[in-house]
Amino acid sequence: MDRANLIATLAAARQTPRRPIVTLANCDNAWLISIPRPAGATGKEVFYHILQDPWLFGVSDMLISYFLRLSLKEKSVLETIESCEDLVREIEEAVGGSKEDDEHWLDAVTVTHTNPDHLHQPTLRTFDPSLKVLAVEDAATTISAMKHFHNVHVLPDFVRGQAWPATPEMPEWLSIFRLEDETKKYPNLYHAIVIKIAATNGKDEVILYSPHGVDPGIVEAAMEMNPDAKVIAMTHPINEAGVGLKSKGVANALKIQRKHSPKY
Repeated sequence: MDRANLIATLAAARQTPRRPIVTLANCDNAWLISIPRPAGATGKEVFYHILQDPWLFGVSDMLISYFLRLSLKEKSVLETIESCEDLVREIEEAVGGSKEDDEHWLDAVTVTHTNPDHLHQPTLRTFDPSLKVLAVEDAATTISAMKHFHNVHVLPDFVRGQAWPATPEMPEWLSIFRLEDETKKYPNLYHAIVIKIAATNGKDEVILYSPHGVDPGIVEAAMEMNPDAKVIAMTHPINEAGVGLKSKGVANALKIQRKHSPKY
C-alpha cells in the first residue's frame, strides 16, 4: 500500500480496531514499525512508533572500505529523520493522534545487529541526541562509544526455559528482545528480534524479525514459554546470499512459517 492510500485508509477507519503498521524505510532492512497503543495507555499518540536498523543514506563499509562496501540499491523512501517524523505525523493526524510540543513524533530507535548495514553510524549521527535508543548488547556498546545520544539502553536476550524478558524504557504492554544464536558461531548474524505486543484478550501478538535467518529451535523454545502468543508477521531471507557467510534461505524460513503460520 502506498503512502497516500495508507493515510486515506487510516482516516476512513478511525473507529475500527487498530493493527500494527510496518513500513520499509529503505530497500534493505530499515523499518518503521507503528504499534497501536492500548486503551488507557499514556501519551496522546495513537501508535507507538519505532525506527529499526536505520540506514537511510550513503554507503555501509564492512571493516574498511576496500574490504567490503555496501550501497543501497535504490534511494530510501525515508531518507532523513525528518522524513520519518513527517510520515509518523501524517499517520497520527489521520487517526486523531497528537503530541506535546517538546516530544518527538518518533518514540524509539532500535538497533538489532552490529553489522554497519544495521548499525549505520552516519545515519545515527543525524538524529537528535535526545531520541530514545535501544540496541542489543554489542551494538549498544558501539553506539555508546559514539558519544552522540544521551541514553542508550540494552535490549535483553531471551534465556531458554525462562519467561520472556521485559524491556527497559518500553511501555509495559510492549517488549522487544533478542533470540540469540545459541551456537555462538556467528553471533552477529543468525539471531532474531521478537516484538511482543500485549493483547487485551491475553493472547500476545508477535512480530518476528530475522534479516539473516535464525535457528527454528530457539524460536520454538521462546514460543513454548508463551504458548498463547501468536506470530502475526515475520521477516526472513528467501535466498541463501552473502559473501562467505550466507543468510539462511527459504527452507529455513518455511520451518518457522509452517509451525507458527504468520499471516504476513
